[in-house]
Amino acid sequence: MSDPSRSGMQTFVRWIRRVLVIEPGEALPLAVSCGLTFLIFTACFILRPIRDAIQSEQDLSSELPWVVTATLVGMFVASAIFSTIASRVPRRLILPAVLELFAFTTIVFFVLFHKSDGATLVWTSRAFYVWYSVVNLLAISTAWSVFTDTYSVDQSRRLFAKISIGSTVGAMTGSKISALFAESLGTNMLLPISVVLLQVAVVLGWWVSGRARSDETTLTERPSDTSTTSESTRPSDQRIGGGILDGVIAVATQPYLLLIAGYILLYTITSTFLSIQQSRILATIFSHDDPGAARAARTAFSADISFLSNQIVLGTQLLLSARITRWLGIRRTLFVTPVVTVLGFALIAWRESATTLLIAMVGRSSMHYAIDRPSREALYSPLSRELKYKAKNLIDTFVYRGGDALTAWWVAFLPVTVLLCATLSIQIGLHASDGLLAWWPAFVPKGIPLALSTLIAALAWCVIAYPLGRHYLRRVDERASRTSPEPGPRME
Repeated sequence: MSDPSRSGMQTFVRWIRRVLVIEPGEALPLAVSCGLTFLIFTACFILRPIRDAIQSEQDLSSELPWVVTATLVGMFVASAIFSTIASRVPRRLILPAVLELFAFTTIVFFVLFHKSDGATLVWTSRAFYVWYSVVNLLAISTAWSVFTDTYSVDQSRRLFAKISIGSTVGAMTGSKISALFAESLGTNMLLPISVVLLQVAVVLGWWVSGRARSDETTLTERPSDTSTTSESTRPSDQRIGGGILDGVIAVATQPYLLLIAGYILLYTITSTFLSIQQSRILATIFSHDDPGAARAARTAFSADISFLSNQIVLGTQLLLSARITRWLGIRRTLFVTPVVTVLGFALIAWRESATTLLIAMVGRSSMHYAIDRPSREALYSPLSRELKYKAKNLIDTFVYRGGDALTAWWVAFLPVTVLLCATLSIQIGLHASDGLLAWWPAFVPKGIPLALSTLIAALAWCVIAYPLGRHYLRRVDERASRTSPEPGPRME
């Protein structure tokens, strides 16, 4: 006679699997992967307010082009270091090595902040700003490289949105920890908290990396399923090999990787443009005689945007993302955030207000983290393991920061560009009052050149999504032709 309580539990488990769209054997790896992203994002977002405070204290926004250029150089150096690590250590140790490097450098800055003062503290703070901008992307990108190396193409479509839940909750938790303890403990004491979380992440990263599969075997052949497999031949213990510049060469020569790089570059560019638009609009809307009151109003509004976006992202990731991805397919989901971005910018151009800005930013942020980001990570699933680590890391870090640098310099030279256009209008015979004097105040204060640049970038983002989706499907078909059909692999 069956136990009613056990039967009820089995029914509940089946219901949970149906709601979350997970297969038998996927619960444990999914939970560990979520825990890993949670710990990494919590550690990163504990440190992020320190970076933001440094930017405000030292007015780095006035030196933004030079700051992002320094970050870009640091990103290239970090990518070279990562490529060296990925070539020489077993795959199981790549993510733990990156996280330990993250933790070690965090301790170094803890000591430097403790011993620095005056001019030394200023340069230590600037070095921290650049360092954080580099290392957080490196750690997150490496974790996703492991996920694309561990989960199959089908699993990436269903599970990556669930794994992203850990990043959403981690970002919220890290920000809250920083807010609660920054004043009572001091900002410097936040660094050891981040280090402790990274040590736990190392253990989970080692476990997930151990599930990495071989490109030469079917996806159902796991190391744990083959008792005759020796330690030296386990896929997770194999080295990737190759040289430092392999990722650069691959991205520069393979159309599919170039399209992914272009897609991420345009995302970064539109993000920076939107951030600039946000600052300009909020400065206009929340103008106040009291600077403190104006700053408080802008901060509260930004917090409302973040809170509402995170609520939508969590609900969508938990219940809808996998279904939307399976219904639309990766190819069509790539259009979601670009289209929402175009509509959002059009809405802001139609009427600049707190409401339109809220709708545009919440819509873009929620769609990006709930749908676009998991789909973007799934683009790497059909690639070889070398490209999943080296090319992906280069795109996620150097190309991403390259978008920041490109946009910063473009905005810095935008007034000069407009002035040249105005001068040209005089040279071709227009009256001075219709040239420089009329063009300059009409364009720069109202942000028309910036809005136009933003719209062009968003439309280009939509355009590039189409060939990228086609190349993805071609890669999936090529991979399927080399391997046997794959049921959902049992990973527990």
